[in-house]
Amino acid sequence: MKVHKLWRPAFIAVFILSKIFLIAGLYFYFKSVAQQEELEKIKTEMRADNK
Repeated sequence: MKVHKLWRPAFIAVFILSKIFLIAGLYFYFKSVAQQEELEKIKTEMRADNK
């Protein structure tokens, strides 16, 4: 069964966009994890300074 000629670019575009969103999602996820760790580090430093 042959796919219509216009569907092939649409499938390719959806595939590429899904990969872009996957990479962006992973990037922002790991960036937020790093910020959480930095925030916890700063909180513990502030607690140590206050005592």
